Amino acid sequence: MTPPIPAPQADRKCKYRFKQYPRIDQYYPDAARVEDRQGVVYLEFSIPESPGAAADIVVFESSTYADLDAAAIQALGAATFKTNCTDVRYRAGLKFSLTRE
Repeated sequence: MTPPIPAPQADRKCKYRFKQYPRIDQYYPDAARVEDRQGVVYLEFSIPESPGAAADIVVFESSTYADLDAAAIQALGAATFKTNCTDVRYRAGLKFSLTRE
């Protein structure tokens, strides 16, 4: 499991942390695995309640693969967070990477 890549937040005083981390491998599209497609999807989202799930998730920088972008939205939507601010937008990057044995 690859941890999210930190991205700048809307307000530096506002922070979030994962209460339940998304399992990226569970959302990796089968076709992307077969075709060895990898990439980072940067998402923007809000956390309306703490602890709670992300809401209003949008891609602000695509991996250039629509299926990886959609999988990142699903993965982040399945995670739960804690935050000290529920009225701001946050950003996170999710990395889809295949490892060889």
